[in-house]
Amino acid sequence: MKNQCPIVEDLLPLYNEDLLHPETKVWVEAHLQECKECQELLTLSQEPLPTDSIQPSLEENKMFKKINRKLAIYQMIFVGLSLILAMTTSLVNEGFHFILTYPILGLVTFLFYKDIKLVFYLATIPLFIWSIAVDISDYTNGYFIEETTVTEMISDVTLNSIFATFVHLPFALIGALIGFLILKLTGGGDQHDDEEKINL
Repeated sequence: MKNQCPIVEDLLPLYNEDLLHPETKVWVEAHLQECKECQELLTLSQEPLPTDSIQPSLEENKMFKKINRKLAIYQMIFVGLSLILAMTTSLVNEGFHFILTYPILGLVTFLFYKDIKLVFYLATIPLFIWSIAVDISDYTNGYFIEETTVTEMISDVTLNSIFATFVHLPFALIGALIGFLILKLTGGGDQHDDEEKINL
């Protein structure tokens, strides 16, 4: 009987999870009825393990604050750059430089964050805001037809801004796609991470 104890001890985790073949389970239960040591071991194996909450050290907290601060600075830089691009190179200013600058914005943003949503936000929101500001400025300076009502002006401004935004967006997404391909070819990103973040 004692020579069976090591085998039963090895099978106890599977027994507890109810993963044994029915015949093996019957054999283990028969052994447990006759062996006090294995019964005690079974009782111990079924008790939950103590879970002590691990408190992060002061140094870890400082390190995470420093990392978060740096990320916030980088995010502000990217937002600032995208706003500058919207102000200087966009179609709103009757320029076509965005054909080059927006793919670069998409590429750099995706390589840095590996997140297509951030590329989308940085390529659209600053430009949308800038486009609205330019159109409102044009309206107040009399560039709109005098008979235009406020409602028509708001509608025109909104539609113009949406149009300008979605004309620029594909170029940023092309840049992000190039960044994604670079990461795939160089192995610069975890495959699961890339698949998860490329989806909107």
